[in-house]
Amino acid sequence: SRIFYSRPAPADREGVDFTDRGRLSIEAVRALGLPLDADAYLFGPTALMEELGAALVAYGLDPARVHTEIFGAAAALTPGIAATS
Repeated sequence: SRIFYSRPAPADREGVDFTDRGRLSIEAVRALGLPLDADAYLFGPTALMEELGAALVAYGLDPARVHTEIFGAAAALTPGIAATS
């Protein structure tokens, strides 16, 4: 398995806590040698899911086989408006 850290903390040790510095790229996806009929299940924040999903589709996976579940902070319901009490 490979673990990518986009911004490892000073205490994170490469080769122990993670295998690769940076984000998962299309080159890294190609190196994994995934079968093109694989199903991919992705979980994470929006930007990561968009990048990873696009990389998997560019690699050749059918977009219908790339499943995502986004988590993280929700967008503001009323952007630019502050609550008052």
